[in-house]
Amino acid sequence: MQRTDFDGEPGMAEESARRAVRPPGLMADLDELKRAVFRDRWGLGLMAIGWVHLATFLVCYAMYRAGRLDPPPYVALWMVEFVVVALMLRRIVTANGRRKAPPLVGLLARVWITFIILGLSVASLNRLTGMPPEWFKPVWGTLSTFGFAMLAWIVSLWFLVPAVQMSLTAMLIAVLPREAYLIYGLSWFIALHAVGITLERVSRASRVRESRRDSKTRVLEQDSPLLVSESPELSPLLSTTS
Repeated sequence: MQRTDFDGEPGMAEESARRAVRPPGLMADLDELKRAVFRDRWGLGLMAIGWVHLATFLVCYAMYRAGRLDPPPYVALWMVEFVVVALMLRRIVTANGRRKAPPLVGLLARVWITFIILGLSVASLNRLTGMPPEWFKPVWGTLSTFGFAMLAWIVSLWFLVPAVQMSLTAMLIAVLPREAYLIYGLSWFIALHAVGITLERVSRASRVRESRRDSKTRVLEQDSPLLVSESPELSPLLSTTS
């Protein structure tokens, strides 16, 4: 089978470069992760999570614009989102426990769990210090940049694109703080859909290539007896045998 990266473009030079900077064990884990991503349609799951995240932050935005600034409703809403997303990820990655998750999933999960811990930490520090500007909201964009950058170094450099997007999101939130929840929710929605659509496109192209390769193999297997019988070099042998 010809190897491809998440961008779907095979290349020996790129493959050699990746192997030069990544340990062999990591390359094997990446291969297994890619097979699971394409086989189980993770792209569709990521887009569904994007809708959940957008809905959550639209509710946050509505509450904020209505003047509800007390933390408990927001914390409760974020906890509900966390549980829903965790259940969705369990279904996507392990089919509700019926499949074993690829080894690399554990490392990537630790990256995003760290992101969640730091996000709640900066929000709590902002509240405890009593500083009027809600500086934790732009920091969320910076932390999102960290998460996607980690994916770039571990999985594929294409994840630097949403990393840069989240950095720009943090700057936009700093300029428009009253629209922070709306901006942050939309930015994550766009990032997850861009990643999901890309994965689905690459997965579809991979399935088409595999189908064409299988079709060629079947045609060659069907034509091989005819080719042998028509071969001038083998005709005497066939006539002698008969």
